[in-house]
Amino acid sequence: MKTLYALIIIHLKELFRTPEILFWGIGFPVLMALGLGIAFSSKQEVVRSVAILTNDNSYSNTLTPINIDGQKIERFEREISGSAIGKNRIIFHKIPNEEWGHLLLKRGIVVLIIIIKGTATTPTYLFDPRNVEAQLSYMITRALIENNTAGLIDHQYVTALDVPGTRYVDFLLPGLITMGVMMSCMWGISYGLIERRSKKLLRRLVATPMNKSSFLFSQVFVRILFGLFECAILILFAFLFFDFKVYGSYSLLLALYICGHFAFSGLAILVASRTTTIESGTGIINFITTPMIILSGIFFSYQHFPEWAKIIISNLPLTVLTDSLRRVILEGGGFLSISNSLIWLIIMGFICYILGLKIFKWY
Repeated sequence: MKTLYALIIIHLKELFRTPEILFWGIGFPVLMALGLGIAFSSKQEVVRSVAILTNDNSYSNTLTPINIDGQKIERFEREISGSAIGKNRIIFHKIPNEEWGHLLLKRGIVVLIIIIKGTATTPTYLFDPRNVEAQLSYMITRALIENNTAGLIDHQYVTALDVPGTRYVDFLLPGLITMGVMMSCMWGISYGLIERRSKKLLRRLVATPMNKSSFLFSQVFVRILFGLFECAILILFAFLFFDFKVYGSYSLLLALYICGHFAFSGLAILVASRTTTIESGTGIINFITTPMIILSGIFFSYQHFPEWAKIIISNLPLTVLTDSLRRVILEGGGFLSISNSLIWLIIMGFICYILGLKIFKWY
């Protein structure tokens, strides 16, 4: 126990003597929560950009023209607002022909092309029907152009929803917490071990009176302690700035957090058990973490993936931890609702830790 205690103190001192770790572990998640929370929760108006091909001179140029590949593109704007859609500012880009509309679409400048030929009363709308943003822009722009906004704007049954737990920032925060758990373990433990091995530092520890299990467990223990501090800062920030609420039990959150840390710590140790170069270690860590960040519903829901893909995604460790954390925080879920997740994370962490410990080499 004296050896383990000394190792824990050493690792804690290493963390607090490295400003980069404090920033990426604490500062960066808070800044990300602030930026995304403001971007998706505090918009007073939504700006939509569309392209329009028309000879109608009534569309006056109210905005500064932009130059794209030598072509002057005039712009004008219209506003439409109401209880059903909020406040929308639509920027129209007057294009010389349809091909220019395709170009603006490809470059992401617009999401919709409108063609008004001659005296036609019904415009033609061109957009990707699988693009949700394009669909919304189409409905709102069509209502504005065709002067059919009564039902769209002031529908008596529409109410703006801003209930804690249903906002995007509420969906985002649990994802940021779980992503922090994964990144802290994979980069803090895995990368740290690989770097020490590549610099021949681990081989010096062979002569010391300690075993592999004490050394590796101290890494896990320190990451859990430091991670709790990171998590507390992020949740406190969300409480103060976004009126964030936890509907479930804090003891369940702690249990999930520890099990998640154990699962990813075991995976990190397994990855670093025999990797000898920083280049290969970085590649392996990115190969594991990047797909999970994209697929596991951290920033956006994975429910739009095909059914066969959702079966795989729902069993990824980051997905299991994120879904369970959201269930407790946002839905007030109890122990039975997350018991399978806790068991899955413990089993995964135990298997990875034992395998990593078995094949671990100092040099």
